[in-house]
Amino acid sequence: MRILGMLRSLALVLLLSITAASALAQPCVLEDNGSGTVDLPPEGCGYLSPADVHEFIDNSNLPPGTTIEFDISHKNFVCSHGGPGGPTGYGGSCSAVIDPETCEGPGPAVGQVVECFSSDAVISLQGTGALAGYTEELTIPLFTEVLSNRGLNDPNPSFGTEMTYLGGSLPPGASANFCNLRILGGTDNTGNSNPGEVNLTPVPGGKFQLDSFFDVSYFMHYSGCPGGVLDGLNGVSDVQTVHVEAEALPTAVPFGSPVTIVLLIVGAVAGSRLVGRRA
Repeated sequence: MRILGMLRSLALVLLLSITAASALAQPCVLEDNGSGTVDLPPEGCGYLSPADVHEFIDNSNLPPGTTIEFDISHKNFVCSHGGPGGPTGYGGSCSAVIDPETCEGPGPAVGQVVECFSSDAVISLQGTGALAGYTEELTIPLFTEVLSNRGLNDPNPSFGTEMTYLGGSLPPGASANFCNLRILGGTDNTGNSNPGEVNLTPVPGGKFQLDSFFDVSYFMHYSGCPGGVLDGLNGVSDVQTVHVEAEALPTAVPFGSPVTIVLLIVGAVAGSRLVGRRA
């Protein structure tokens, strides 16, 4: 009976933890823009990497057995032409004249739309090997261009996309460890396909649930700052691909709240390390 009681308690704790975890990852729900579709990029949502942990892979510059692992999220979208007229820190230049209300303009072919916007890449870094113990969170302003296979305000609920350009640099003085950190990605920068997809499902209230993803190819230029943990290190990372999916931006849960306590209990009972996705 004691074992049965323990199993019941464990089942309850697991149920609570699943409920709490699912409350943190909410679907992206958007208003109808009046044309039977939605405005993109999605306001109030971000593109997050649901499971992947990524690395700088640079054997020629980092010490043997050493990597910098990171999680990345793409959010805070604002319509922008980029280039010299765009916000400070954003690179790139839009290939089309866009509507500042919708971020969209005519594409290079009939049935295509160009979206241009500025945004933020929030990167959580963690060192391994010789850099064990190093952690840092950085925000890099980006300029992004996406080509969508649909017409302007086309109510088509499903269509393909291609991220043609992504680029940005860490603002000067933003890190004591990186004196330079630049991200370049998309088809134009890597030569690789950067496909995506958008699916819109009507939900109550005249809204749409957005299910969308991108497989983004990118690489990074970096150089360490004197006196920082990356002092003397510099280089260019290998081209990698990250799978990101649209989600409502998560609400931070303070350490010590009922949610984190439940998750810690689960980890202790199971006797294993609980690894959660960092957004």
